Amino acid sequence: MKRVLKALSFCFVVFISTACCPQNLRFEHLGTKDGLSQSNVNCIFQDSRGFIWVATRAGLNRYDGYNFIIYHYDAKDTSSLSDDFVVDIAEDDSGNLWLATKNGLNEFHRNTSTFTHYFHDEHNSNSISDNMLNKLAFDKDGNLWIATQLNGLDCFNIQRKRFKNFRSSIGDKKSISDNSIRTVFCDSKNRIWIGTFNGGLNCFNRENESFEKFFIKDDAGKLVGENIPCIFEDSNKQLWIGTQLDGLFLFDREKKTFQSFKSSSKNANTMSSNTIFSMGEDATGNLWIGTENGGLCIMDRKTKQIQRYLHDDIDQYSINGNSIYAICQDRQHNIWLGTFSAGINLYKSSTANFIHYRHTSSPNSLSNNFVLDIFEDSKKNIWIATDGGGVNLKQAGTDSFIHYKKQQNGLSGNYVLVIREMMDGDIWMGTWGDGISIYNPQTKTFKHLKHDPDNSNSISSNYIYSIVQTKDKKIWIGSAGVDCYDEGTKKFEHYKHDDKDSNSISSNLILSLFEDRKGNLWVGTYDNGLNVFDQNKKAFTHYVYNNNTNSISNNSVPDIFEDSKGNLWVSTFHGLNKFDRETKKITTYTSEDGLPANTIYATREDNQGNIWISTNNGLSKYNTSTASFFILDFNVDGGTFNTSAAPPIPHILPLHFFSILIIYSRSFS
Repeated sequence: MKRVLKALSFCFVVFISTACCPQNLRFEHLGTKDGLSQSNVNCIFQDSRGFIWVATRAGLNRYDGYNFIIYHYDAKDTSSLSDDFVVDIAEDDSGNLWLATKNGLNEFHRNTSTFTHYFHDEHNSNSISDNMLNKLAFDKDGNLWIATQLNGLDCFNIQRKRFKNFRSSIGDKKSISDNSIRTVFCDSKNRIWIGTFNGGLNCFNRENESFEKFFIKDDAGKLVGENIPCIFEDSNKQLWIGTQLDGLFLFDREKKTFQSFKSSSKNANTMSSNTIFSMGEDATGNLWIGTENGGLCIMDRKTKQIQRYLHDDIDQYSINGNSIYAICQDRQHNIWLGTFSAGINLYKSSTANFIHYRHTSSPNSLSNNFVLDIFEDSKKNIWIATDGGGVNLKQAGTDSFIHYKKQQNGLSGNYVLVIREMMDGDIWMGTWGDGISIYNPQTKTFKHLKHDPDNSNSISSNYIYSIVQTKDKKIWIGSAGVDCYDEGTKKFEHYKHDDKDSNSISSNLILSLFEDRKGNLWVGTYDNGLNVFDQNKKAFTHYVYNNNTNSISNNSVPDIFEDSKGNLWVSTFHGLNKFDRETKKITTYTSEDGLPANTIYATREDNQGNIWISTNNGLSKYNTSTASFFILDFNVDGGTFNTSAAPPIPHILPLHFFSILIIYSRSFS
């Protein structure tokens, strides 16, 4: 049986298997307009209390999920931040924050919101060796390791307040290879790794306080990777080395060998840039790689295939900067990206359950983000109706779209409200103001049905809201009343409201049509409730809102659906109605019962018997066993979703949002 995807609204959600193409990531953006002090983000760090700290070139920011608190340098206040150019953030075992700046080391005291400064003192050998700092890392013993710009590597004993400096010494092969330290990193075995500006990779030997050097060579034996901006260890204990201009390397610490990952113009599944500024890992173990001018790269942990994500001027949810200085995964598995001159990009982990299709600069993307209806045909192809972009076809097994538009492919109009497949395989498309376009997939041609005021046998109106073919092969159309089309005679039979006939349809403003398992035709109207049509008597029975009786909750009915138990679910603009046709009892659910909103656009059932509900404030799941609602916590153009489980098979549900979302068929976490 074909799965019909009914939508009065502007988006759709599809439940699919997780074995799919790489998804089009959706980023939210935080910048100066949201309170961030400056748009050049050097570091993002989540502390032990859950706050997000952001280091910028114009101060330190603390973000609580709603607002930013900014800490600045104040020349008149010795307890303020020592410099506004903050490059890195670390936290000690006591919960104190330590900040590397371009003018000294800072310790932040939470209780007083004050800073203690540590500056170089040429008269004190126990002071920090340099005021210009690049990176911080705590080891498992509580020591703070500090990468300095010009004076080597410092180790700070916090308890004793003493700094120990390690410098390069000409003639000493055991000394660090370079005094310009770009990054420092402590791995899972408490080993200290150092990336330098000109001396490559070093590892600190604690026993004799010496440094082992590791040289990276290309296939021709040339020394490469001498400038190392970042080092990262993933959850599989693999050590990754990011270089300036020479790409990414996976270092085998046992064999002391390097595997290279570089950019190639001939292969889109390679690195987008050979300069690596930052690295991180998502909840599934994929490696996130921030590049210079190449955006974000994500490497699959198993296949080592790389997907590129760059800024797209057309796509407002794309990454908004192509130089990624910082990557941070928080405890909810959200990924925070700090960019050069573009603020923060936030990828929420809840979106991992969604694939988001939208209009981008790609010619094969969705043609328009205002999606009004979706239909899956008998060949598993997805047809998408848009508000101004015509019809999009997503063929089974692909992630690109074929576009059908007016004057290009014979579509009668680009504002399409409804799409359905008929029993003969033709695709019927109802438009706003341009009648019906009928597409023959075999001949790839269109024919049209339009209202002719001089022909009473033509369609009643060119504004088509609903189409359904019943089991007897009749085609019913909701427009200005209900029309029944006979394909043999090519004529229409019209059913209109008549004030003098109580058996006529209750209204000519038709929103929805549905045939139940018993062959009854149900009609939802915009302003006068629900109708069921008796084809033998040619009469309509009306169900309208009445405050004093067992009635539907509202007279606007955009969707009708029958569940596996034979109950009708009637969506209205004020509440969801469950209609038991045996007892004629109507149960109404509203926001007071747990729905996210009272305006209901559609319902569908999953294989577990749950009812999924789209509203004008997000998506909800109704558990029929426990009679309880769950809201999906996922922000989509103003709506919010929350947790629970998705169905195990493909299923599509309309939403009152822009563009397209696909929900994976795995449990939400």
